[in-house]
Amino acid sequence: MEYVVGCKTYHEVWIALQDWYISVSSTSVNHLKAELHTIKKESDMIKTIKDKLIVVGEKIFDNDLNIATLTGFPADFDMIRNVILAKETPISLKEFRT
Repeated sequence: MEYVVGCKTYHEVWIALQDWYISVSSTSVNHLKAELHTIKKESDMIKTIKDKLIVVGEKIFDNDLNIATLTGFPADFDMIRNVILAKETPISLKEFRT
C-alpha cells in the first residue's frame, strides 16, 4: 500500500504499481529462483515464491516446482524422486501432489 499512498486517481495508482513492479531487478528474480531451489521440504513457501516470480513476469513451469519440491525431500524419498525425475514427460502439479 505504501506505493500508492498519495495517489488521487485510479490511473495514478495503476502507474505507481506498474512502476514498482517494473523496477524489480534481475537480482531479485535470481534470488527468488535460488530460494525456490533450496527449500528443504514442500511448503507454502514454494507457492509464495512462485507467485512472486509470476507477478514480476517470470514463467514458472510445473516441472520446476516439482523438482524444487523433490530436492527438498529427505533421503527416504530417493526412490520416489528418481522415478519422477526419470519420466520422459513432466507431470502436472496435481499429479505430483497425488
